[in-house]
Amino acid sequence: MGLKVIEEMKITNRLKMKLLVLDGIDNDFIEYGKEISCPECDGVIVYSIVNSYEFDTLTEEVKSFLVKKMRGVKLVSEHKKYSYDDSQLDVSKNTCSKCLKDFSSVLTYKEVQPARYRVYLVGLFEGDLKKIKL
Repeated sequence: MGLKVIEEMKITNRLKMKLLVLDGIDNDFIEYGKEISCPECDGVIVYSIVNSYEFDTLTEEVKSFLVKKMRGVKLVSEHKKYSYDDSQLDVSKNTCSKCLKDFSSVLTYKEVQPARYRVYLVGLFEGDLKKIKL
C-alpha cells in the first residue's frame, strides 16, 4: 500500500532538466538565494542552501523513490549517500510568492576550486519532502 499512496499523489519533478545556478564566486546566492518561476502560476520560488537540510536525512523509501525522478543522481555505495556529480544533495523547502504552494528544491553545492562553487538545481517537487509517507 505504501508506494501506491505516493503514486496517487503524482509526485513529479517539476524541473524538466537540471539547472546550473552558480559556477564561480557568488556570495549573493549564499545570502539571498535564487529565483525560479513557479510551475503553477506566474509567481516566483526563492531557493537557497541557507536553512536547507541533507537529502540523505530523508527515509530510505522516500530517497529511492525521488532519485528515480532526478537525472544524474546516484547512490555512492561506499558512503551510502546520494549525490550528483560528486556533490552532496541538499533540500530547501520554499513557498511560491503568489499561489503560496510549498515546493521542495533539491540542489547540489560543491567547492570545485578554492572559493569557487558550483551549484545545480536537480529537482523541484511540490510539497514538503519530509512529510511524504510511504
